[in-house]
Amino acid sequence: MIEILANLDLKENRLSHYRCLVIEDEVSIRELIALVLMREGYQVKVVHSSKEAMQLLQNNSYDIIVVDWMLPEISGVDL
Repeated sequence: MIEILANLDLKENRLSHYRCLVIEDEVSIRELIALVLMREGYQVKVVHSSKEAMQLLQNNSYDIIVVDWMLPEISGVDL
């Protein structure tokens, strides 16, 4: 599904410079959130675990982070 999202005709607007990280362990929810954000013009990175998110956050910054509160390893609240 992510490959399909990459081929969308994305909006060129004022949101296109915002970087968004989506942290969600359920594939369908993760892809839906990414789809909506990408269609609005955001640059979106998706991960499926809090461990993966922590690794990304050590070396990258994001303007917006959408996080699942009930992740398996570390909850979104604790993250």
